[in-house]
Amino acid sequence: MKFSACISNVIFILVTIFSSCNQKSNHSAKLSSSDSVFIAEWKTKSVSYYKTNQDSFALLQLQIAAKYKQADQLGFWLNCYDTTIRAYRKHDSLQKAIDCFTSLYQNLWREPIDSISLITLAESNRQIGYIYYSNMEQYKKCLSFYDEGIKLMDQAHAWNAPLAVRFFKAAGNAATRADDYQRALNYFERCYSIALMYHDTTAMLKTLNDWGIPYQEVEKFDDAERCFRQSLNLATSVDSMEQAIDAGTNLSALFLVTGKLDSALKFNKRAFEYMSHWKEKEDDSQGALYRSQAAIFTAMKKYNQAAQAYSKAIELMGRSDERRRRECGKIYFQFGSMYLQQSKEQQALEKFQSSLQCFIPEFKSRNTDDLPDSEMLYDENGLLETLEGKGDAYLNIFKESASKKYLHLAIANYHSAILVLNKRNKSIADESSLIKFNESSKGILAKAKTADSLLLNSAVQ
Repeated sequence: MKFSACISNVIFILVTIFSSCNQKSNHSAKLSSSDSVFIAEWKTKSVSYYKTNQDSFALLQLQIAAKYKQADQLGFWLNCYDTTIRAYRKHDSLQKAIDCFTSLYQNLWREPIDSISLITLAESNRQIGYIYYSNMEQYKKCLSFYDEGIKLMDQAHAWNAPLAVRFFKAAGNAATRADDYQRALNYFERCYSIALMYHDTTAMLKTLNDWGIPYQEVEKFDDAERCFRQSLNLATSVDSMEQAIDAGTNLSALFLVTGKLDSALKFNKRAFEYMSHWKEKEDDSQGALYRSQAAIFTAMKKYNQAAQAYSKAIELMGRSDERRRRECGKIYFQFGSMYLQQSKEQQALEKFQSSLQCFIPEFKSRNTDDLPDSEMLYDENGLLETLEGKGDAYLNIFKESASKKYLHLAIANYHSAILVLNKRNKSIADESSLIKFNESSKGILAKAKTADSLLLNSAVQ
């Protein structure tokens, strides 16, 4: 289960797709024979540095770029920067990739007009969007880069189904995580229309499975179900077990939200059947399936089975070769909430603390009384929910023990949750999403006010 398509090397894509393109630059080549020799030598030398020494690779690529700039060959110049950004990004030198991108725009001497230049610049924007989305989880920030890339691709008239997935699907997922649901729906609609135009079943499947999620978030459940069922029918017709599992899992989650537990369990079991036929099982897909099962068991009050499923989900997500720290944080939160339903506050607190450590890797404390420093808190809904959960657990303990220590801890967690809430409030651009978020936020504000009042009343007494 992947939010983004596997990133292949754009250089080869461009050479393969656009080498015979009729749209040519209006600027003729002016490379001297000696410059051509230097470029050939530097390219050969730079290959060995791509994996081993990205700074040396970048130095050679920018030397090549300087020659192309002298010859006014913008497309090749842009390709040098894009390849350098890719080298840094793929080897986790993220700030250097961003700095290289900044330098690209600072040194850009004219607007691109030919297809290769437009597509290469679009790809550089997508790469930076990917960094902010996948690596840094700054969902709102990444969208401006995806939008610029999409604008450039529109200018180049270069869309095909795989490229639509790379830009629109990724942007749609980022907008969903930023709670900008209408924007997400618009991205997915364009992605699907392009996939449908090219009859690309894989792109259609990937888009449908993600398209239903913002529909579900805005409570357009019929539209969400239509997307998921269409994906499931299409996936089973072409024996795509991975996408069938995702569709079954999504349908199960949808029916859980709408209170149709029998249907939720039915599609969860069906997804497990598909999993048994998937030869190259991925840990994160299996983890998502167990997480869905655990949530259903929790709703059915089958707590022992739910605990086993949550533990399995965390184990699988934790060993996934993809970045699944955020997903583990969410599972720990659900696990803790399950214990809270059973009035097992201490067990709930331990799971909530593990959730915080997933959302904030630099927060190492296992002591459930400890909280992350305020500067560690950031715009993340799972973080907000987890802090609220800890506050609820401590407030319950206070009511049982009458110890002010636990009331103080409840208040500290509620107030930390409100710090996150305020950051999330500022980051939501879509008005309808903001209204919905503010409505859902009333609960934590009321709890914090109640806890503050309890402390004030106890002081007066």
